[in-house]
Parts: sequence; structure tokens; C-alpha cells
Amino acid sequence: IDDAVLIDGDRVLVKDQSDETENGVYAASSGPWQRTVDASKNTDFVQGTLVPVATGTANGGARRRVSAPRRPDEPQTTQRCP
Repeated sequence: IDDAVLIDGDRVLVKDQSDETENGVYAASSGPWQRTVDASKNTDFVQGTLVPVATGTANGGARRRVSAPRRPDEPQTTQRCP
């Protein structure tokens, strides 16, 4: 993902899914990825939560601001911060 080499358990911000309800913070795995315990549902985020991106060609070193949905079934969105 974004030219980053991942190992099991690495935290990954998934942000560009066609089904936006699938966006979020996941633990990388050789099997199915699961959302991390502290970010397992959209309502775990407050408006303006910043997620730093440590590695990657396009996004490494960036911070993403997460919008907090008002309802659990609403998608999260992110925007790049300067």
C-alpha cells in the first residue's frame, strides 16, 4: 500500500474505499484485515482527529484529519493537513 512494506499488526489508515463506511484504521494481516480495537467503529473518532502517516510514497509524513460522523452508519472522511 503506497509502496510501504507492511508486517502483521502494522496500523494502516484505509481512506479511499468506494464504500466509505469501510474507511478507517486497520491492523495489517496476511489474512483479512480487522479494524484496530481503539478505532473499531466510526464513532470512536472525534471531529478533527489527526492520524499521522509514517511511511509511503504519496502519503508518508502527512497528517490526515478525520471527520467524525454524527451517526454510526455514516462514513468517515479524511483530508490531508498541511
